[in-house]
Amino acid sequence: MAELSENHAPESWAAVLSQQWLQDDPELAGTLYVDGHVRLYHGTLTELPKRYILRQRLCLRGTTDYWVNDAVGKPFFRVERPVDHGILEAIKSDIVPRLLRDVPGQPSDEKLQANRNLCRFALVFDREGYSPVFFKEMWQSHRIACITYHKFPKLDPDGHQTSLISSTYGHVAIEDAGWLMSRWSQENFFRYMMEHYKIDLLNVYATEKMPGTNRPVVNVRLL
Repeated sequence: MAELSENHAPESWAAVLSQQWLQDDPELAGTLYVDGHVRLYHGTLTELPKRYILRQRLCLRGTTDYWVNDAVGKPFFRVERPVDHGILEAIKSDIVPRLLRDVPGQPSDEKLQANRNLCRFALVFDREGYSPVFFKEMWQSHRIACITYHKFPKLDPDGHQTSLISSTYGHVAIEDAGWLMSRWSQENFFRYMMEHYKIDLLNVYATEKMPGTNRPVVNVRLL
C-alpha cells in the first residue's frame, strides 16, 4: 500500500479517470453541479477548524470536500479543503482551472466572439454561492455561466423561496429552473455514498504545515 500511494499516485490516477469520464459523456459535462460535503475528523493529530454540520446540527471539526458532478449526479472529481474559505474561493482557485482544461466540447474563441451569449459551460450550486460579483467575474474572465438561488428575495405566500439568478444568457428561464431543481441529483449522490460506501469514514491521518500568513475560515452558520 505504501508503494501504491507514493508520489501522489492515487491523485494522478483519479485525475486520469476524471478526464476519461468527462470525455465519455461530453453532453453531460456542459452543465456541472458543485457542492461541499463535510467529512468529520475523528483523529487527534491536529485541531481542524469547526464547521456547522447540518445533518447533526452541531459545529464539529472536519474537512470540506467540494464535489463536481455531471448533469445526472455522477461524480467527476472532488477538491479537499482542510481549511475552508468557502465555495466561491474553491471554485475560483481549484475547480475552474481544472474544468477549463478538461471539459470537452467547449466552443472555440472564434465562436465565443461571434456569439456574445454563448458560454463555455455552466456551473450550478446552492445559495451559498450567491454573488453577482462572482457571476460577473466568471463570465468576463472565462465565459463561464452560473446558476443558483437568489439569496435575498422575499418569500412567497407559502413561505417558499424559489427565485433564481443566472448568467446563462442564451437560455430561457424555465431551462435554468430545470437545471437548478435537478441539483438534487447531487444531493442524492451524497446520501447514497454515505449510506452504502461510508464516505464520511474515509479519513486522512496526515498533517502538513500551514503557511505563516493568516488565513480566514468560513463558518456557514453561527450557533
